Amino acid sequence: MMSFNGASFGMQHIKTALPKLKSRINSSPMVVAKEHASYGEITESKAGQGALLLKILSKFFEVYLKNRLEEMI
Repeated sequence: MMSFNGASFGMQHIKTALPKLKSRINSSPMVVAKEHASYGEITESKAGQGALLLKILSKFFEVYLKNRLEEMI
């Protein structure tokens, strides 16, 4: 009969998951920088700030609605 060693299983899981997590963490700043750049230049004018806010809200609701639809399916 084989005994189950929870600590060994936990360490193996950490060794497997840690490189993937590290990769996601390291790539996050690049993803955010690309997204930020896609919004265009930040201007000091009210119209420019309004346009930027509209872009950000549009993107947020696009992703939100996509996720909600996927949850319903």
